[in-house]
Amino acid sequence: MINTQLKPHKPDIITHDVEVYSYFDGMEPSDVILELINGHYVLIEDYYNNGLLVLEELKNHLKIKFGDSFQGQRDYRAAYRKASHQLLLMVIDHKVGVRKSPKIGWLKILYPEIKDFLISFPEIQGLNSSWQWYVNGIKIDLLGIKIHPYYGVYFPTRFDHLNYLKYG
Repeated sequence: MINTQLKPHKPDIITHDVEVYSYFDGMEPSDVILELINGHYVLIEDYYNNGLLVLEELKNHLKIKFGDSFQGQRDYRAAYRKASHQLLLMVIDHKVGVRKSPKIGWLKILYPEIKDFLISFPEIQGLNSSWQWYVNGIKIDLLGIKIHPYYGVYFPTRFDHLNYLKYG
């Protein structure tokens, strides 16, 4: 029997008003790093690439702050995850609302009832990656098939173990 009550796990979105700091082309990424670290939201206003620049600057800042020790690396990952999820993008009519952004079909599929919202930059990166796997598929040569994994579904990226089926 198929469970029709299952619902996909969807990335968290923000649908209410929140205070944000704007980041736009021409600003230095370092101008907003402390805002992110201090738990404030920063909204990328114009180009998708600006979000990538801010995340890279955030990584560099936190790597220096936490160092290379085992505990430092753990603290770095936790701080990066928390701060990076404060970096937001606006979704307008199920499309990422900045120039040169990827087209992500999951936005309409996962949020059909909500057309406009804010979402963290790392969540958009994950949705984009997943959408590419879904659209392009993953070819499994040995089985002669291509799979198109739905968002949130685990799929293998290595198929060496399937050779045992062929060669025993």
